[in-house]
Parts: sequence; structure tokens; C-alpha cells
Amino acid sequence: MICKSACERMLRNNTSPEYFPDQFLQGAGLALSAMMRSLSTDTNRDSLTNMMTQELYDRLESEFQRQEEVQSDVKIQLAALHDGIVKDVWVLLGPRLQSGGSTRGFIRWRWQSLTVALRAATDQMSSRDQVAQMMMEGVQFKVDVEFDATIDYTIHSNPLNTDVVSDLSRRPLLVRFETPFFEPAEQMVASRSRTRPDEAPINWNWRVSDIDYLLEQDFLERRKKEDIQDEEHAQREMGM
Repeated sequence: MICKSACERMLRNNTSPEYFPDQFLQGAGLALSAMMRSLSTDTNRDSLTNMMTQELYDRLESEFQRQEEVQSDVKIQLAALHDGIVKDVWVLLGPRLQSGGSTRGFIRWRWQSLTVALRAATDQMSSRDQVAQMMMEGVQFKVDVEFDATIDYTIHSNPLNTDVVSDLSRRPLLVRFETPFFEPAEQMVASRSRTRPDEAPINWNWRVSDIDYLLEQDFLERRKKEDIQDEEHAQREMGM
């Protein structure tokens, strides 16, 4: 809870108390409604590339293509969106590190949903200003929102001319939204008006990066590998 509160405070301080969480949740609901209208085999799904990350798009598109190959139509409709709450906030601070790549020359520190990357030159002798400067080399926010939603999900088999799956249910729907990686971090507030600096930035370009933990297992496995790499790197540094 302490880490979540700290990450929420970072997000709120770089937008505004009016924007997060209330305006953010309103926008997240509208974005989800727009995205769900394109989650069908009989629609043009090109617009989804502007609504979600490439990784999520590729995963969903492969499933739609598989259904099309067996001549089935998939239709997912958001019948109603009742409420939404923020479940967690993730923050990445510091230089951009390639996912799953080498961390040579960097130190990665994690505390629950907060990740900080620092250049390896940073040590106990580094001043607070030097550390703060490195942390501001880049930043990215991710927000998990749990929606209370009524979803109509249908898979229609054309060869059989019948619905092989038909489900209308009200259930929790967990959606992760993420910003671009701002480099340097000050880019996240670059669009603020000079005359009204307290206004929330308008060019954050939030995208959906996961739905109902579809990619969560991949994320956890990648994070585990990164932690192992970090430990091996730390041991090598200590042995030098």
C-alpha cells in the first residue's frame, strides 16, 4: 500500500488532483468502450494499433486470425460499464533498459511496483543531486484499472451455422494502461500551458497494454529473468 500510494502521488503531482484518478478513470472507460467496438473478426481492426501496445495487438490479432481460419466469427461487445477503480500504479524511473537485455553499466532497483534504473557509476558516494538527475533521464507510468463490466462474448461457427460460445455476464475486467517512455522525464509535462501550468498534459497517449492478465505471465517470466541478470551482474561487480 505504501508503494502504491507513492506511485499514485508521483502520477498525481505530474498531472493534477483533478486529472488523477477521476478524469483518468473517465477517459479510461471511454477508451475501453471504443476499443471493445473493434474487438471482432468482422470489423476493421487497424484502429486497434492506436489504442493498444504492439505486444497486446499481436497477441489478440493472432487469435482473431486463428478463428478466421476455422471460419468462425468472434464478437466482443461491452454491454455496460458500471464502475472502475485504480488497482495499482507502476512507475519506471531512470534510463531506458531494453526488456530482457543486458543491464551492463546499469543498476536496477525494484520495490513492488516501482522500478528505478541508475547508471552503474552511481554508488554510495554519489550525491543526491546526481542520483535525482539520473532518475529523471526517463519515466513511464502504468495503471491497472478494474472495471465492473457487462460483456457479451460470442463465437459463431459459420460451417455449423451456430453459436459455439455465447456468454453475457457481468464480471470484473482488469485493464492495464501505460504511457510512452518519456525521455527525458520532463517530456511528460512538455505540453502544459505556460499560462496554466497546473493543467494536466494532453499528449500522454495512454495505451492498453494488457487485459485480464493475458500478457501477465510473459511479464512475470521476463521480470524474473531480469532479476536473475541483475543478481549476476551485482555479483560480478563485487568480484572485481
